Parts: sequence; C-alpha cells; structure tokens
Amino acid sequence: MEDYYNFGKRQYPTLNYRPDPLQFLVDDLPWVVLALAGMLFGGLQVPWLHDLILFLSGFLALHLLYKYLLMRQAVYIITDEILAWHHGIIERSVEYIELYRIIDYRERHTFMQQLFGLKTVIIYSGDRTMPQLKIPGITTDCNLVETIRERVEYNRTRKPIYEISNR
Repeated sequence: MEDYYNFGKRQYPTLNYRPDPLQFLVDDLPWVVLALAGMLFGGLQVPWLHDLILFLSGFLALHLLYKYLLMRQAVYIITDEILAWHHGIIERSVEYIELYRIIDYRERHTFMQQLFGLKTVIIYSGDRTMPQLKIPGITTDCNLVETIRERVEYNRTRKPIYEISNR
C-alpha cells in the first residue's frame, strides 16, 4: 500500500499507523467482562434463563469481535501531501484529507487510555466531507501531532494555497 502513494520525489517517508490492540480494551472493557461473565456464570440454576443469557452473551461476543476486527483493519497513512484513512471490513473505504487543509490538532488522554499508555489524536480540517478525524490507539511516546504539523507547514509553503475561514 505504501508504493501506491509514493509517486515522484518525496521530502518525507510515508508513515502507516494502526490503532494499538489495547485500544479495544479501553473502548469496550465493560462489555467484554459482561460477555465473559454471562457465558461463565449466567443463570446456572434456571435452565431457560441460562439459555437466554448464553445466547445474549454469544451475540455480544460476536458484536465485540466485529468491533475488534473493524478497529484492527483501520490504517492511517500520512504522506507528503495527504492523510488517508483506510477502514472497513466488508466494504472498504478510504477517506482523504489534503495536509494543507488541516487547521488544528488535539490530543486526548482518557483515564483508561492513561492506564494503557495510549492517546487519541484529533485532527480538525477545512475539508467538507471530513472536518474532524479521530486517530485512536496511538502510544503516548509517539509524537504524531508534531509529525503532522511539520508536514502541514511544508505543504503550506510548497503550495501557496490560502483558505479563508470564518470559524
């Protein structure tokens, strides 16, 4: 996938980011515990209740598996000129943001993310189709905002394109 974006001479290498697998636990730990508890201990004394709880726990486990696979399939590619987000399982989609359109950045560290050493980087852009992009599951030692900021400045000086915004 990296060669797809490398046309012409590059100032910066193409970077690929995937959410850390621990981000799944950050997002869905209570549901994982509930599904496991339902499968192990649910309604042991009453047969019909046991079957119902087992069915609901299995359905929840399948839903959680789908969410995990969806998160693991997401990849964020940053080149000299664009930020691309590849996502989806059954239907794959790619969203693009031109780097010169990025307006602002934000890092968010929830309590659970702090426990696992993760953060979410939020990018605000002047793009009409995707004004905000969240990149979850980035390790705290990764300085993604500085990397994107450097490339945004490079693009703004290389392409004298100015956007007027009333935000």
